[in-house]
Amino acid sequence: MAAKIAEIRKRPTSELHSELEEKRRECFNIRFSKASEKATNPQLLRSLRRDVARIKTILRERELRGEA
Repeated sequence: MAAKIAEIRKRPTSELHSELEEKRRECFNIRFSKASEKATNPQLLRSLRRDVARIKTILRERELRGEA
């Protein structure tokens, strides 16, 4: 997990914003398919939500430091 955070911190802010949007879209699609009773991997949704949280944390850290 520490390597994942370090990897995220190396990316530019614009790339993080686009990845965040992509992960949110994936979460929505998984929740939608879950509602329609298609078989999904519950760990996938959990890992996506955690990735979203990691990205949002890094973006917030940058915002507070004024790196915007």
